[in-house]
Amino acid sequence: MQGKVLVNFGKEVLIQTQNNEKLTGFNNKKKPCVAGDNILYRVERDKAIITDRLERNSYFQHRDKTIIANLDVLILVVAINPHYEFDLINRYLIAANKYNLELRIIVNKIDLVKDFEQLFMDFITYENIGYSVDYLSQFSEDKLQIFLNSLKNKSYIFIGQSGVGKSTIINTLMPDLKLETQTLSKNNLGKHTTTITKLYPINQGFLVDSPGIREFNLENFSHQEILDGFIEFKKFKDKCKFRNCFHIDEKECGVKQAVEDGMINLKRYHSYLNLLEM
Repeated sequence: MQGKVLVNFGKEVLIQTQNNEKLTGFNNKKKPCVAGDNILYRVERDKAIITDRLERNSYFQHRDKTIIANLDVLILVVAINPHYEFDLINRYLIAANKYNLELRIIVNKIDLVKDFEQLFMDFITYENIGYSVDYLSQFSEDKLQIFLNSLKNKSYIFIGQSGVGKSTIINTLMPDLKLETQTLSKNNLGKHTTTITKLYPINQGFLVDSPGIREFNLENFSHQEILDGFIEFKKFKDKCKFRNCFHIDEKECGVKQAVEDGMINLKRYHSYLNLLEM
């Protein structure tokens, strides 16, 4: 039989069956499973025994440890208060690029904006290089529902720094989330549900909750991975004199020339330099 791992507790797991029922069981020792893994299992004495882990479409790691499988979208929530930071936004874009995940940006609490023109100028940079940006406030529940409908059949996670409104958005999408959390605690195994990665079925997809990746730094990212995350640099790389150019202080650099010509946003370039030094 086939199912999906909703929660991985180590040796034990909580899975969802193809009939949308919840079943506790035991992980596979040879191919350990994480939340999001699609699996094959058999049932013995009312417990699921995972017999195989199916091929992953994607995965996400934190501190070199895979914590989510088959994730589709990272939804980065930033806000007017606490005010968004470009380096933080760019960190998540780098991570999304590394793991080949779609990243969408929500600018939250726009009811607090005093300068809309500056706000849109700040984020048009991301839209121009291909990222989706949505503007929300506590009064835009209809807009949030439209946003949710666009995520049908996908697995996604809301990420971002504390205080930007992730929990408010999640509670609006899933008013019964507390009940779901209580259900997980009862099914389990229950004492670590606030610190582990969990999947909640929603709208024919899954909302992922993972405290480990709500906020993170780039300590395990190489210079090349950071560079690759600035996707707009790529089309200017062939104009660099040196093939291994990192666009810092090299001569005849196509990327630096593009910055001078206004083809690459200056704030993004400065953020790139800052992140290389972190």
